[in-house]
Amino acid sequence: MIPLRGLWTLLPSLVLLGCATKMVVTPELPPLGDTAGFQLTGAIRYEGNREYLPRLLKDDPANRFTLRYVHQAAYGGQDIPAVAALFNPLTVIGFPTGDRQLTIIGRLDVVAESGEVVKSYTATSVMERTRSLWSDETLSELRRRGLLAVRDNIEAQLYQERDFLRNLLGQ
Repeated sequence: MIPLRGLWTLLPSLVLLGCATKMVVTPELPPLGDTAGFQLTGAIRYEGNREYLPRLLKDDPANRFTLRYVHQAAYGGQDIPAVAALFNPLTVIGFPTGDRQLTIIGRLDVVAESGEVVKSYTATSVMERTRSLWSDETLSELRRRGLLAVRDNIEAQLYQERDFLRNLLGQ
């Protein structure tokens, strides 16, 4: 049994532990190691920050294949009414004041000259964050982490199928 004094020392740690962001990326793949010598070449169609574009893609506008990359974000969550949080003394020590969910979906399509999608790769990042007065990660930071995780996952999928893709694209 934990003595009362020990419980008071343990309580802040437990509260802060509950504030951590939980992230799940699917499909589950091991981290990508060295990718030296592999790039997927095609005419890249992507409107957005190039930081979030899979790094294994190489732009060649004259290529007969198009590499179309898109991503989207969906936000969710709920907050405890401000009046309730104001009168709850536990709020000061980190008691939750709400939660945030963020889902990022990214998709890379390899498109032939005919317009037919010959191969498609999809990754999803789902993040959940419990909010408190001491939460320090913004939704913008969460979004960036999710976009990078999706990018990295699609890169890992591409690398796993590198031989297939080389044959398909004649590279």
